[in-house]
Amino acid sequence: MRESGVSATPTAGEAIHIFAHEEKNDASQSRLCRQETVTPFWNSQTAELWLGDRLIKQFRQPAQLQRLILSCFQEDDWTRRIDDPLPPGVGRDGVPMDSKRRLRDLVSSLNANHVTSGLLRFRSDGTGEGIVWSWLNSSHVNSAASLC
Repeated sequence: MRESGVSATPTAGEAIHIFAHEEKNDASQSRLCRQETVTPFWNSQTAELWLGDRLIKQFRQPAQLQRLILSCFQEDDWTRRIDDPLPPGVGRDGVPMDSKRRLRDLVSSLNANHVTSGLLRFRSDGTGEGIVWSWLNSSHVNSAASLC
């Protein structure tokens, strides 16, 4: 977690993982191939969701359930899927609600009001028991960094 007063934009080390390997071409020359993969970063102190240097979502209202989902993804290092972290039947403001409907509503809310749209989306995992994130547009991944 970042301390207050520290920039909300994640450092390259927090947001970018670089994988490298050598390949041999037909002429048996070595070359380095890189693939950069940007993962989201949830700053709970500033209530901002970042993807690399792009602000995706900023919360000005409590939105406790959305914040909980984002905190779970951040805690799990942005694994592609997390289990629904809410107890069964709890909806907004603690009002009883069907778990699958609650999850669908939360996913819809997570996808709404993005500051930078078209990069990131959330969806149900299809079982009604988990949430998945994915990129909408791979242009944020620096494909030009691939030297192969």
